Amino acid sequence: MNPEVSKKPMRDFEVVTDPKVIKLLLDTTRADIVFKYLVQGEMTVKQLADAMRKKPGTILHHVQKLKDAGIIVLARTRETPTGIIERYYRATAKEYRLGISEMLGVQQIISQTIDDRVSSIVSGLWVYGIRIPPEERQTAKKLLKNLVQREEKLRDEVPVLSEKEHESLPPALRSDLADVVRQYALHKDPQYRILLEEWYALLMKYHSDS
Repeated sequence: MNPEVSKKPMRDFEVVTDPKVIKLLLDTTRADIVFKYLVQGEMTVKQLADAMRKKPGTILHHVQKLKDAGIIVLARTRETPTGIIERYYRATAKEYRLGISEMLGVQQIISQTIDDRVSSIVSGLWVYGIRIPPEERQTAKKLLKNLVQREEKLRDEVPVLSEKEHESLPPALRSDLADVVRQYALHKDPQYRILLEEWYALLMKYHSDS
């Protein structure tokens, strides 16, 4: 028996209270994987990719995150006649529920769009001695938004490990390696470096140690 295969039965419902897991499920692709497909039954990464019309590597990336968070599990494996090991995943429950307080927390996360986040960051920089004047704040917000969007795009393009490679590494090492590779992807991108230099220059311009 593969030690990764879960022996626990699928529950009728599960209450999700961890804010990190809630935030994880706010991603539309991950939400579809869980609520549209894996609560219904077992599927492989390839089957999910075909059904969702997405690249298997992209689906694998999301499946790994959901598995690490404990929302889905490896249900079984099957060896094909050609020797390929197929891995079938399923959700841990048929239905997921949130309490009132957790629902309020989700609404706060949903309402906090990238524009809201950028505006809050620019407005709050004064706490660290960086006082951007009102006439420069729109420029600062636009620059930071472009930087964040470029970073998110590059992080999504980082190649993911195969299932075999991913499962052969300890969880802590997976996270450390992923961080190193993502940082490398960011800093080798010319457009990102230009945006980052402009952002740092703006911060230095209005930073005061007094």
